[in-house]
Amino acid sequence: MARKYSTKPASRRWPAQVLLNILDLAAINAWVICKKIVGTKIKRHGYILNLADKLRNNYVPSKTFTLSDFTPGTDDGSTASSRKNKQCQINRCRNKTMNICCESKKSVCGTCTSKIS
Repeated sequence: MARKYSTKPASRRWPAQVLLNILDLAAINAWVICKKIVGTKIKRHGYILNLADKLRNNYVPSKTFTLSDFTPGTDDGSTASSRKNKQCQINRCRNKTMNICCESKKSVCGTCTSKIS
């Protein structure tokens, strides 16, 4: 049943696969026990989603935001574009960088920067 009705995503890392297999078996065991105790038919998928919500609610803080929490106009386009990796524009050496020269406002890689002593 664990192989046929698995909810785990594909992963190449074996520790992740072992953990997800254990979680699958624990969820199936909890579903079988709950079905025996309650005595009604419970869909396994719905039960696992309900179980995940109940377990998650203890650890995830409530996300109740209002519009007043956000200040409009604080993020401008220049800061958003400066966070991206760009190619070095000084010597055209094709190195990727996030550093920008203060004077020329061009992207500068680590090898093209002059060391200040």
